[in-house]
Amino acid sequence: MPSAAYRAAGLGAEKVGTPALPGSRGPVASPAATVALAPVCATSINDLAKQAGMSPSELQVLQSLGTRRTQLDAREKQIASQEALIQAADAKLDGRIKQMEALKAQIQGLLDQASKGADEDTARMIKVYESMKPKDAARVLETMRDDVRLPIVAKMKERNLAAILAQMTPAGAKELTEKLAMRMKQSEDIQTKLNQMAKPNPMAAKPATSAPAQAPQTQARK
Repeated sequence: MPSAAYRAAGLGAEKVGTPALPGSRGPVASPAATVALAPVCATSINDLAKQAGMSPSELQVLQSLGTRRTQLDAREKQIASQEALIQAADAKLDGRIKQMEALKAQIQGLLDQASKGADEDTARMIKVYESMKPKDAARVLETMRDDVRLPIVAKMKERNLAAILAQMTPAGAKELTEKLAMRMKQSEDIQTKLNQMAKPNPMAAKPATSAPAQAPQTQARK
C-alpha cells in the first residue's frame, strides 16, 4: 500500500477550500453576514417634525390636540359614570317618593274614615241630647270635658241649646258660652286665612311702575 508521502509527491498538494458544487467552476465562497440597519431615532422635536414632513409648530399643535383629546376622553368617561350614578339615585328617589305617596294616601284614607266616623258619632250624640229634657242634658253637659261637649253643643239647634243653658248654673252657662264663642272665633280666623291664601296676590301680578321724573326746580334769583 503506498505511503502518505508517496501520495503527496505524486498527486501534489490539494487546495484546501469549500468543496465545489456540481456544475460549478470552483469552490463556493462563504456568504457574508447581512448587517441590519438600525432605525434612525429623532433626538429633538425639529428632527421629529422633519421626519413627519411638517414644521415644529405644526407638530406641537398636533401633540397639544392629542393631549387635549385624551383629556376630553377621560372627562367624558367621568361624566358618563357620574350620569349613571345620578340616574340610579334618581330612580331610587322616585321609588321612595312613590312609597311615601302611597303611604300618605293610606294615612289620608284612614283619617277620612276616622273623621267620618267621628262626625257620625257627633251627629248621633246631638240627636240624643236634643231629645233629652233640658234639665237632664244640662246636668250631664256640665260634667263633661270640653273636647267632648263643645263639638256637640256647637252643632245643636239654637232653641234646644238655649233651653239647656237655662237649666245650667250661672257659672256653668257662662263658662260654656265663652268657650263656644272662642271656638267660633278660632274657626272664623282659620277660614279667613284660608280665603286669603286662595286669593291671588294683586301686587305680584301688577308690574312695578317707576315714579315720574321730577322737573328740575329753578331757584329764583334774588
